[in-house]
Amino acid sequence: MNRRHFFGPTLAASKAALFKLLRYEITLDPRSPESAETVRRFHLSTAKELIVTAPARTSKSWSAAPEIVHDFFPRIDEDASCFEPGKVALVAGEADIHIWIVPPVYKLAKEWKYAREYLLDRGLVAAFGGKIETNTDAESQGNMQLTVLWPWKTATGRPCRSTLQVRSAANEELLQAEQVKLAVVSEAADQDERIVNKFLRTRCERIIFPTTPKRSGLWLFERIARGIENPELRREAFQFTRFCNPAYDHAGYEMAKLEATLTFGAPENDPDFLEQYEGQWTFAGGQVLPFRWLPDPRGLPTNVVDTLPRWIDSASWYCAFDYGYDDPAVALFVAISAAGEMCVASEIYERHLTDEDLVERARTRAADLGLHVEGWIPDPQRPVLTEQLRRRGLPLFDRAPAGVLRDRAAGYQALRTLLSVDPAVGRPRMTVLRSCIRTITELKTIKFKEHHANEYSTTAIVGADHAVDALRYLAMSRLKAKTQERNWLKDWQREQKTKERAKYLRRFDGPLVG
Repeated sequence: MNRRHFFGPTLAASKAALFKLLRYEITLDPRSPESAETVRRFHLSTAKELIVTAPARTSKSWSAAPEIVHDFFPRIDEDASCFEPGKVALVAGEADIHIWIVPPVYKLAKEWKYAREYLLDRGLVAAFGGKIETNTDAESQGNMQLTVLWPWKTATGRPCRSTLQVRSAANEELLQAEQVKLAVVSEAADQDERIVNKFLRTRCERIIFPTTPKRSGLWLFERIARGIENPELRREAFQFTRFCNPAYDHAGYEMAKLEATLTFGAPENDPDFLEQYEGQWTFAGGQVLPFRWLPDPRGLPTNVVDTLPRWIDSASWYCAFDYGYDDPAVALFVAISAAGEMCVASEIYERHLTDEDLVERARTRAADLGLHVEGWIPDPQRPVLTEQLRRRGLPLFDRAPAGVLRDRAAGYQALRTLLSVDPAVGRPRMTVLRSCIRTITELKTIKFKEHHANEYSTTAIVGADHAVDALRYLAMSRLKAKTQERNWLKDWQREQKTKERAKYLRRFDGPLVG
């Protein structure tokens, strides 16, 4: 039996007919013809995941509403008249259609308002003989649901119902339910990827992620990258612009652009302008540390390096710890040059290690890499770890009092200085080898909570900070490397060894696992 979409035989024809009914138009702005094409590609996509990033107020949520309406109607038998009650019109499994809108909190479910306007206010449900069984719009009570009984049945005689429901991500129990035809993850950048992977990906045929790019949405940015690299994931990304919204306030855009120019010298230097008005990923919102891992539009060097620095063989080596058991235990091997530049070259990042296990892992790693560690910097809040290091005769670097190491504000300020570009040398004082992916992930994702900017208490910062804490202890230890005169012949020999060591390091720093 051939199947077709409700409003037409093909996806394109079905959506074109629906959009005409809804009076939903994809506006072609001559200033940006490609914007209309992007919106058109979004509506015709058959991908499982559709990630829409856009500036604020550029119709990303408005564009998701027609997708909700289209999937709210069942697919039908190509030979049946969808207007005639009693016809066997539904494909198997579509007797009960469920569509979810999943916002962080109920009040942010903008797609709910738009979809209800199409379905009820414009009479679309009534026009096709639908009977409203449930229609609640109680945002304050978390009860937002529309259920419609259709006049068609399946081949087995089951009646068809469609249910549109808002289910807040804050209540995970509500996300453990039936098969879902479509889920729209509102304000996706403000949500946790775990919600998607654990609850939505397993039970949703399609997922739409409309969002403004924010630092908290780093997981979406990386999800897009994985989709590009792996087409079999059936994941597509769409970049909407201000020209996608025919009612966009372009005068307001020009005023914001002028303000950014006057304040920062150029609009591209203002991360808030780039994020909110251009829809670009800047990862500046709530940023705790000035860590750069992507190419900078201003040409600033990144903190992530692919090879060990030239000075590595004349460097002094240190190992800094942060202990955890249920949380990861961390040991970072850091080289420091005579000029005070640092490179995080290897990491241990594991859960469920005892103090003794962690020290033994670190000793073994140092031996495997052929490193002479001049100072081991223990976690100042873990005396048992310090004692384990002392028992093994490892030289402790404890010149800084424990109270100084525990000073979070001073430690973060020291890290900010090291990670920022030093004008004297034109590059940051601290870099991280790309194979240390757990450390890089923490430096990328750690951020301030809303209304807690420049506060460094544990309650003001969100994101894993185990490797960051080890780096704080390192930064507050006032380390210095030996000054050595340069021997050009030995430098050449060391450069060959450096290349081999870089390859060897990759054996220990593998891909991030959950």
